[in-house]
Amino acid sequence: MADRSLVIKVTAGKDDPERCNQAFTVAAAAVASGVRVSLWLTGESAWFGLPGRAEDFSLPHAAPLADLIETLFTIEAGAFSFEAANPRHEHAYHVFETVTLPPDTVLLPGVISHATNIVEHPEVIADRIVRFAERVGRENVVASADCGFSSQATYTPEIHPTIVWAKFEALAEGARLATARLWP
Repeated sequence: MADRSLVIKVTAGKDDPERCNQAFTVAAAAVASGVRVSLWLTGESAWFGLPGRAEDFSLPHAAPLADLIETLFTIEAGAFSFEAANPRHEHAYHVFETVTLPPDTVLLPGVISHATNIVEHPEVIADRIVRFAERVGRENVVASADCGFSSQATYTPEIHPTIVWAKFEALAEGARLATARLWP
């Protein structure tokens, strides 16, 4: 990385989705140019993980993952984590039908959602894992959560801890099922 650095504070949210998206675009461009970036999410921008918060948030001019993935893969990161369980992003596995994963790179697709109190069925989780593994190789996928389960640093998370633990138990069982399918 260069000796240059950039701090971007994102405060906009549903009130100004294009401005919020622009901050992420600037951050991505800076990182791709070798600039060290600190991204601070505050206010509305940090709350999109709350159930129902992002439902009416739209970015008609935002680039989809398919348009960004080649540039993202120029970043020498060992792993890429992204939402893939949230219904708005569950189609993301299709991106990897035409894109080759860089060597020594791992995908960490979210296979359980942070945005709902519904506990995913282990078979659904296994299906999500297998979809990615079939496209990028079974050794290159580590199942993860879409995001954290509390968008604020408080002791009152939006998703009750008993549900979070049930989601993680379902994730573990789904991973066991996917492993059995991928390593018969």
